[in-house]
Amino acid sequence: MDIVRITIDSELGTGIFEMYSTNIQPSLRTGYVVGGRGRGSTVNAVLGQITNDGEDSKRKGVYLDAGGGSLIWSIGFRQWSESTGPDGDPLQWGDDPDPSVHTKTSASGDARALSKLECLVYWLAQSTIDSENPATLEYGQHYPDGVYSAKDVVFEEPQIRNVADDGTWISGDLTLVSAANLSQIQDAASRLIT
Repeated sequence: MDIVRITIDSELGTGIFEMYSTNIQPSLRTGYVVGGRGRGSTVNAVLGQITNDGEDSKRKGVYLDAGGGSLIWSIGFRQWSESTGPDGDPLQWGDDPDPSVHTKTSASGDARALSKLECLVYWLAQSTIDSENPATLEYGQHYPDGVYSAKDVVFEEPQIRNVADDGTWISGDLTLVSAANLSQIQDAASRLIT
């Protein structure tokens, strides 16, 4: 299993959530300007008539891609009490890597997995995560000095599937959607103006 790191910067501080992924499924949600599912039938019919492209021209789609859509990562994860990385150090869960610290905003180290769940839910509920303040996803070759850069993302309906009866482990699904970082765009625009 690979380790996934999600960083949330918010009013609470900086929370780092390291977890083992049971699967990572990247995908692309297309966002055509013209075309796509259920859209563009009128455009297709008109273009078919204009181009007179044979008898089946009414059923050929017209698609214009202007870079719309989003990259999506569906991540299955598992977290348990006393989870450690390959180096034996505790995986960080919240704003403090110290495994002896257990607060609303930190449940690293030997905190029960149910406490880790409550900590993550607290961060998600109390933080504004959007294009002005996206979270950061790091995994595989996606990290600051990796082959690919870390990804700015927002959460889409995170779900916890299972919680052990004794509270020692949790598993769930996170859907992360790539997000433009508007704070960087606004900063670049202001530097161009001044």
